Amino acid sequence: MNVLVVGGKLQGTEVVYLAKKAGWTVYLVDKNPMAPAVNLCDHFYEVNLFNEKVMAIIYKKADVVIPALEDETCLAALVNYGSLLNKKVIFDIEAFLISSSKSLSNELFKENDIPIPGDYETCLTYDLPVVVKPNNSSGSHGVRVFKRAVEAKKFIKNHPKYICQEYLEGPSYSLEVIGDGKNFELLIITQIIIDEQYDCQRVAAPAVISEDIEEEFYTLTEKIAQVLQINGIFDIEVIENKGKLYALEIDARMPSQTPIAVYHATGINMVKEMVEYMEKPKKIHQRKGQHSILQHVELKEGTLTGIGEKVMGKAGPLIHKTKYFGADEAFISDRNIYDGYIAELIVTSDSPEGAEEKIAETIELIEKNLK
Repeated sequence: MNVLVVGGKLQGTEVVYLAKKAGWTVYLVDKNPMAPAVNLCDHFYEVNLFNEKVMAIIYKKADVVIPALEDETCLAALVNYGSLLNKKVIFDIEAFLISSSKSLSNELFKENDIPIPGDYETCLTYDLPVVVKPNNSSGSHGVRVFKRAVEAKKFIKNHPKYICQEYLEGPSYSLEVIGDGKNFELLIITQIIIDEQYDCQRVAAPAVISEDIEEEFYTLTEKIAQVLQINGIFDIEVIENKGKLYALEIDARMPSQTPIAVYHATGINMVKEMVEYMEKPKKIHQRKGQHSILQHVELKEGTLTGIGEKVMGKAGPLIHKTKYFGADEAFISDRNIYDGYIAELIVTSDSPEGAEEKIAETIELIEKNLK
């Protein structure tokens, strides 16, 4: 199988890594020769994707194309190339347009009776803390929290393209869904741990949760899956507050971080399963029952600190390591390129406690080695 991945940032790193784990030949296109995934693929092309002649040549090498970016104009061009060249492009534009708008996503949640955090007017009435975030942005980009709703008034007035909701505290969980437009499969629930900037710094797979919460999450995700009828993959993130789940967002594109964590815990390769599911729907089975932790760290004043995933995008081409200071695998920054040390560490164990101990030991060993 020859797979073309377009976009070499964090999503691209995820897709390239898992495609290689599937034993496939990977072609990567990015206009930035310093993108994180550049050194992980078999063939890299430094190309502007709007160069139709060059893209046509590269498309002909591939059996399937997987976009790993979020720009609507770029995505439309990639899908169009697929139509013109009779190449399968796995990306659901219609679902993406809904998921990339928080206001449209919230409407979808409301229409399907899925709980979401309170709106701004409710927060004003009860003097509740609020979170504001760009309407058309995923992840933690642009996120701000105000302890009182009234404190956010000026910010909201000056940022009309932001949405504002009640700020809820509690553990966050994520769940991916793979589908072919008619059928779909729900995968494994993971826990998301964020840093001080509300960016994901750690993923634990599978999440250790009660049976009630697990059932509630699968039920609400199935509702969304039936409505979206996804052609490809999407994930949904929720937060647990006072024993109840609230939907935060959906993303109809290949996620970053969670697929690798799920792969190491269960053996489920989301890229391979997605491609094969598009050919023939099937039950996706867990192949191993372990617990994994994926952790981002940065060296600050001699100490490794957990930090959000965005930091991985600034380090340049990443180096892939196996059996790295006790970690099963790792992606680290190249000292010849990046002035500092950043890493994505992946550990597995037979238990959640074992994974916690292993990641702590790995971090301690790295700190000693770097001093």
